[in-house]
Order: sequence, then structure tokens, then C-alpha cells
Amino acid sequence: MSKLPGFNTAARFSPWLVLVDLNGDAACAPDFATAVLPAPSPQMAFRVAVRQAEAWLMGDTAELASYLRVARARVPSDPEAEVDSKQAMVNLARGSRVRRVREDMVPTARSGRKTGSNYAGRLIEFTTQRWRPEVAAERVDSLARCLRGLAAGSPEA
Repeated sequence: MSKLPGFNTAARFSPWLVLVDLNGDAACAPDFATAVLPAPSPQMAFRVAVRQAEAWLMGDTAELASYLRVARARVPSDPEAEVDSKQAMVNLARGSRVRRVREDMVPTARSGRKTGSNYAGRLIEFTTQRWRPEVAAERVDSLARCLRGLAAGSPEA
């Protein structure tokens, strides 16, 4: 959030999309967005993923299950209802049939971390190579609103 003012300044000159997690910082995404960015620049698209961005990724059940090599039924049916979707993602990876996925995404007992050492790398790989936002939006309302807003060129969604 400390870089948000700079991103907003840059959005005076070119389009910017900034995505943040709600992470329990507020009860409602629109109130949170207004509080942290009361005056968005005209080309700023500031979006808030309800709870955590992992919920958006879990919306594409088939591709996520295939990527993580877990049973499709293990992916939460209502990702935005997950209290901690980051932990839900780690738990999915914990059940992966692929050792490398488990090693990358699940933290070791001694690490004291919430995620494995290559958790972000795995999510980036999934997002850029497999994730279908339009499919995920069918199950994740905050993503659907975001996509509609971006398509309409709206600064709010």
C-alpha cells in the first residue's frame, strides 16, 4: 500500500491496474478502496479482491486442480467464502500428487512461513499459463465485477 500514491500519480499519464487483497482489512471492498485511494487518477483501475487474490485463482476449478494435480472436488466450491484462501491454496498443494508442487508451495515446519519458498512463482506460472479469468468469474463475484469494470473502462468495480 505504501507504493499506491506513486502508482496513482503514474496513472495520470498512462493506464494502471492495481490489485490488492482485502485480507480482512475492512468489512467491505468499496469502503476500503475509497479509504486507501480517495482520489484515483483518471487512468487508475484500483481493484480489491475480496479476502485474498487466491480466491480469484480458485474460481477456475478445473485448471487449478489440473495444475496442482489434485482432485477437482478438493477445490473450494465458493472460494470467496474461504476465511483464508491463501491457506486453502497451501492445503490444496499439500495434497498434490506432484512432489515438486508440494515442495514449492507448502512451507516446511521449521520455516515459520505461511507459504513455501516458491509459492508466488507457482501462482505466477499458473496465472500466466493456465488460469482463465472469464471462467473463474463465473464463481467469484468480485472478479466478475472487476472484469466488467475493466471492460467498461470504469475506475470502480
